[in-house]
Amino acid sequence: MILKLILILFYLKNEYRDMTNYERAIQEMCDDIIERAQRNIGATRTIRGKRRRRVSTGNLKNSLRYKLKRKKDGANVVFDAKGSASKYWDVIERGRRPNKKAPPIDAIMDWIKKKPIRLQAKGGGFIKSTPQAQRAAAYLIARAIGKRGIEGIHFYEEAIQAAIEDWGSRLEEAMAKDIQEQLNDIG
Repeated sequence: MILKLILILFYLKNEYRDMTNYERAIQEMCDDIIERAQRNIGATRTIRGKRRRRVSTGNLKNSLRYKLKRKKDGANVVFDAKGSASKYWDVIERGRRPNKKAPPIDAIMDWIKKKPIRLQAKGGGFIKSTPQAQRAAAYLIARAIGKRGIEGIHFYEEAIQAAIEDWGSRLEEAMAKDIQEQLNDIG
């Protein structure tokens, strides 16, 4: 499911005119949301009592984007990720509920290889990171995620809420300026 932010855009009668002040403000706000979301991804958080940073390679952070789709009565802004991050960004955003199907082991294997994880034996010592040990660890991690779920970090949701608070008056001013310009064109 794609996170959607529905914005009503003000359109001038002439659809072929240059971008309105309001449309420029919407695009600037969306750029700001992407920057905020990138900062949110890299932030250190407390997850289940432990301080964690959910960045392994920076792939997701660098893959965030938005698409502005125009319609006659407004526009739809869709925030998502491109490339390989498109497969998992929504799980990082919203999390995964407990008692669901485990995620694919291959995705966990890639994560283990990219993030230097020391594998621990049952007795408490560390073991050598062989492909078989990595696969076993990936299976156990995937099974635990399926059983316990994983908490989302809501990087887009928090960025959108903060941006709307900061940009509300600027959007109103841009719309007012467009209305004034349209009235000036008429009169």
